[in-house]
Amino acid sequence: HPPDRDHLGPQQHGVGGAAGDEAVTLKYHTSPEIKNTNPSTTHNKVMAISDIYTDHITFFADILGFKNKISNKDPNEAYNILKAAEIISRLNPEINGQKVKISQFSDSIAITYAIDTEINKNIAKYGKEIQEFFSLAGYCFWCFLQHGGMIRGSITFGSLHHQGNRIFGPALVEAHYLESKTAKYPRIIISKYLRDKLIDIEIENYIKCDDDGIYFVDVLCDKYKTYEYQDEQNKCWPFHRNKKTYCKEKYTFIQDFIKNIYTEIPPENNDSERIFEKINWLNKYSKC
Repeated sequence: HPPDRDHLGPQQHGVGGAAGDEAVTLKYHTSPEIKNTNPSTTHNKVMAISDIYTDHITFFADILGFKNKISNKDPNEAYNILKAAEIISRLNPEINGQKVKISQFSDSIAITYAIDTEINKNIAKYGKEIQEFFSLAGYCFWCFLQHGGMIRGSITFGSLHHQGNRIFGPALVEAHYLESKTAKYPRIIISKYLRDKLIDIEIENYIKCDDDGIYFVDVLCDKYKTYEYQDEQNKCWPFHRNKKTYCKEKYTFIQDFIKNIYTEIPPENNDSERIFEKINWLNKYSKC
C-alpha cells in the first residue's frame, strides 16, 4: 500500500511503525567465526529512527522503454541510454556546498539531497536548495532526451538512508509509488506533501500544474541552473543560456524528438498506443 503522505509528516514513517524518534530494537547476530566473551555486547541494541534515517529531498526516475532499448538489435540505442546514465552518475553535483548523492540501478535512477530539519524545522527555508534540486532533476530529463530516451519520475520529501549505492526508506518507497502509479507521462511530478510544504516560497516559475491537478517540474523553464558535463566528445546540454532563444530551442528539440519517435515506431507495434500516449502528452506540454 502507498504511504498516506497527505496525513503523515516525514518523521512519522519509520521502521516497524515507529513514529518520530520513538526507539526501535534491532537485533545484531554475530558470525560463528567471531566469538565475543563479553555478554553485554550480544544484547539487543536500542536505536532511534534518527540513527537510521535523515530527511531528504528524493528524486526517483524510471527510464521509459529501457527493456526494449537494451534488447534491440541496434546496439547504438542501448549505448546512448547507457551514456546518458553514465553522464548523470558522474556529475558529482553540490548544492550549497553539500554533495548530492546519485545511485543508478537497472532502469532506475535515484538522486537525493539531505536537509537537516533538526536545525531548521521549516523546509520552506531551503527554497534555493530545492530550486537547484528541481534544476538537477530537469537536467536528467534533458540528458536522456538528448540521448534518445525519456524518463518518468517523482520528487518527495521524507526519511531516507542513502550511503553509497545502499538506499532505502519511506521517501524512496513513496517516490517509487508516485513514479509508477501516478506520474504516467514523461514528467517529474512533485508529491502533494512536498508541494504543500513549499506553498510559501517562490517556486511557481519552476513548476507547473497539469490538467489532472498534479504539479510537475517545468523542464522548459529558463530559470534553471545549467549542469554541464564535459567529456572528450560532447557536452550534455544542447541549449544556449540566451533567454530569448532558450525556450524556442527546447521546443524545437522536443518537436524533432517526437518526429523521430513517430518515424521509428510502426503503428502495428504492440506498445505503440502506450508510447504515443506519452509522446502526445510531451507534444502538448511543449506547446503550452
